[in-house]
Amino acid sequence: MTENSLSGRRSHRKSRTGCLQCKRRKVKCDETKPVCKNCLRHATAGECSFVSVSSSRSSSHSAHRPDDVSLSTTSPQVSASTPMSATNSASTPSTAALRPRALPPELAVLDLELLHHYSTSTSYTLSRHPTLQTVWRIRAPQIGFSSDFVLRGILAIAALHIAHLRPADKDLYLSHAHAHHDAALQTVTPILPTVMDENCTALFVFSSLTCFFSCAKPRKPGDWLLMEGGRLSEWLVFFRATRTILDYANAALRSGPMAPMFINGDRSVQLRNSRASEGQVYVQELKQLIQEDVEDPAEVAIYFGALDELSKSFGVIMDPDSGRCEPSDVFVWLLQVSDEFIALLRESKPVSLVIFAYFCVVIRRLEYAWWLAGCSAHTMSGLYQLLDNKYRAWLQWPMEQIGWVP
Repeated sequence: MTENSLSGRRSHRKSRTGCLQCKRRKVKCDETKPVCKNCLRHATAGECSFVSVSSSRSSSHSAHRPDDVSLSTTSPQVSASTPMSATNSASTPSTAALRPRALPPELAVLDLELLHHYSTSTSYTLSRHPTLQTVWRIRAPQIGFSSDFVLRGILAIAALHIAHLRPADKDLYLSHAHAHHDAALQTVTPILPTVMDENCTALFVFSSLTCFFSCAKPRKPGDWLLMEGGRLSEWLVFFRATRTILDYANAALRSGPMAPMFINGDRSVQLRNSRASEGQVYVQELKQLIQEDVEDPAEVAIYFGALDELSKSFGVIMDPDSGRCEPSDVFVWLLQVSDEFIALLRESKPVSLVIFAYFCVVIRRLEYAWWLAGCSAHTMSGLYQLLDNKYRAWLQWPMEQIGWVP
């Protein structure tokens, strides 16, 4: 005789996933869900609850095989025979806390594709300088992981790049590009006026990404870089806000993850300021035309100031010893011109439009980049349409430089 037959008890397998109430009473649980028979018999149905699979496995790991647990990426494990309502009613705060956290139902595969493309391709097109390429490839995404508007800006420019490379899928990627950029603008607009050390780097990166995005997006008639639909482009407002960011948080930016960009920028500024405007006959001739045409001395001073800054840009891009032209060498002019000149551009004052047409010559030197290709001719065409015959005659030199004819 066995010990079980002498004691009058029947042999049974051990219960490893019985309810908590049966375990406390040290009785065999039949594991019927949502309420076991013991709890039903003792009128404790409202208290019957089962430990989670993960808890059971941790308490008796050696007795479980790997196939005892089926993993799910969408929800905690629930028996297919158990109604959802019954599962909810049987849960208590203690057992709910033991359940694994639910994961998203599916991966955003397209966004992963965009981030991969940015890291392996797009980031290399934002600069020709190896150090700056590393900054855009590695440090910008790291900033994006803690500032969603920066990450969306990265995904937006990557989507535009793929749309440029894959014309057959252009509409799909353009829609995602605009969706990410619009969402980023909604997030960043309220915090733009409140620059702090904590957000200055993210705001600076987003301002730069917005510049790339606005240059890269498909161009429409009536939109010429600074103007869209007859009004000043929104991106220029964000881009010029970089001046405020630099003034407020210069030290924080220079010691942060984008520091290599500022070290390189310092060299560019020194080179730019060393370029004298002597010998630039085309600038002197334009100044003479402005002097004879504009009666208001204050307005003349505004135009001359913009031209003086532009002559520095000409000195950099036209010097054969200056090396490769970088985006900062081109777009720095938009930061240096006065608010008064931008206001005249907003009003479409003819002389301001002519000066901006001269800026197209600077843009032309950066059109090796896919995101700026064709921008100078497109902008020149738009400016030409806005001017009458008198001021169109002033455009002869910049038109020849970029190779554009009406």
